[in-house]
Amino acid sequence: MQQRKKAFKLLTICMMFMFSMLFTSVLAKAEQAKPELSVSEITIGIGTYGRGFIYHKTDDKYAISVKNPLEDAQYSFTSSNKDFVTVKKSGSKAYLTGVKKGTVYITCKQTLDGQTTTLGKCKVIVKNATLKPTKQVSGLVLGSGKFGSWVAEPLCYIENRIPDAKYTYTTNSKNFTLKDEKYNETQAGEGYFGFKQAYTAKKSGTYTVTVKETYKGKTKKIGTFKVIVHDLEIPENYPMEPNASIYYDDIIRYSRYDKEYFIEGDGFDARKKTSNSVVYIEENWYGAPCIYSLKDGTATLKIYEGTNESNKKYIGSCTIKVTSDYIAFSDKQYTAVVGVKRNDIYFRTGSKTNLNDIKITSSDESILTVKFSGENDCFNIITHKAGTVTISAKKGKEKISCTITVYASGEEFQKAMGYY
Repeated sequence: MQQRKKAFKLLTICMMFMFSMLFTSVLAKAEQAKPELSVSEITIGIGTYGRGFIYHKTDDKYAISVKNPLEDAQYSFTSSNKDFVTVKKSGSKAYLTGVKKGTVYITCKQTLDGQTTTLGKCKVIVKNATLKPTKQVSGLVLGSGKFGSWVAEPLCYIENRIPDAKYTYTTNSKNFTLKDEKYNETQAGEGYFGFKQAYTAKKSGTYTVTVKETYKGKTKKIGTFKVIVHDLEIPENYPMEPNASIYYDDIIRYSRYDKEYFIEGDGFDARKKTSNSVVYIEENWYGAPCIYSLKDGTATLKIYEGTNESNKKYIGSCTIKVTSDYIAFSDKQYTAVVGVKRNDIYFRTGSKTNLNDIKITSSDESILTVKFSGENDCFNIITHKAGTVTISAKKGKEKISCTITVYASGEEFQKAMGYY
């Protein structure tokens, strides 16, 4: 009798455990999020990939998928017009290929336990390739350079680029050329491929670049943009704080990518730090040569193309003034747009500079007025109409200046920069 009670108790416990497990499973299914499409609308280009210059062979394909798919369900995807978009299914994901410009709808259906229901529709807009120039176009240097990588934007993005198409760049002068170069998997990374832009500039100036696309035997113009190539600039004077450091690029502006530079002291050994040194040159912790300041005074540095005494070519000089009381603009030229607030036009000041002693004026206040807030070494500008003004900053006998070109609208600025 005692054994029967024990057996009955054990059976009851087992049944309760089984019921609990069954109830938990049913509850889990009931609480599972419903399947749905990952997006309701997507814009793609012609072809199968959706990045600008570097593509992953799988992850960067145009695709839509089912969120929270059911394990036992089957999913299908159909295009409302295969003349514009075709679909290739892989499980609960659909890979899209744009055929030509237009709009279609992709319908997704779910089949479960013999029943087929429409899960949803996704609007797909197919666009042709267009140009999107970057800020790189206004800061090119003489010589040769390459753009378009994980760390450097291209000169101009080709939005909705067709990876299988050929893109050619023609310019209005033989002094500036631009072309595409391919990235292989070794250069771009495992599983990736892509393109980069390589340019050569023989002279400074503003150049117009026209981009054409050739695809399946047909060639058409994509757009036009401008680039600005600068001559190398070496400031006559450069102020610095004591016990500070700067890179070579701070006094060798618009330095060439295909050249190296060598600096030496005028009348002193800049690579020897002595008790009389105002400045000296030494590599920092990761090997970049830097100019270090020690104490108040002036020191002139001679600048050469080359790497050492045997191959150097003199290109200019810069006098470093070490002081805690100075003012200096960060750049010579700036741009602004009417109605768009800009408060990031910086100039450098010394740690002992009395900001109240600085007077900043605009050469034409009908175009632009300026106010120095004394915060973050910058001043605020208020634009009124298009034009160019000279901004002057004065402190005692010291006077510096820069120019600001104001455009009537963002569209006018883009047109002037060649963003069209």
